[in-house]
Amino acid sequence: TTVVGFALLVASRRFQSSAGYKGLTGPVLQQLVAMLMDTTVKETKTLADRSIVDGSSAAASAAVADEDLDSLEIEDTGYQASFARLATLGDIKIDPCPQISDPALGLGQILKPVQAQIGDAVQHLPVEARQFVLQAIAQS
Repeated sequence: TTVVGFALLVASRRFQSSAGYKGLTGPVLQQLVAMLMDTTVKETKTLADRSIVDGSSAAASAAVADEDLDSLEIEDTGYQASFARLATLGDIKIDPCPQISDPALGLGQILKPVQAQIGDAVQHLPVEARQFVLQAIAQS
């Protein structure tokens, strides 16, 4: 979600037309690449996805939270909105970017239409980051 959001920001017409913002294109892309290349981020995402699928840690923490909420007595604690349980929400999983399965590919898809406008910033990235961005654009 972070990669998609910042990529959309960098690719936006308003961002690219403002001299003050356009200067931030390189640093933002460099940080996005660093985040995408960081193995701990990938491992955390993989573990989170796995727990959603098999219900392991996510289900366990949800069960503990449910027990805590169910054990509260309104008469003892007084009514506070922070303890009101929204039963209608349940275990709804919302993917804000369902069309993007791979963040690197999503970065490429978003940057491809503005490749000419961001070309100078991409050329000034460190070699590894530049190669990553250009490969993401080429694969999209």
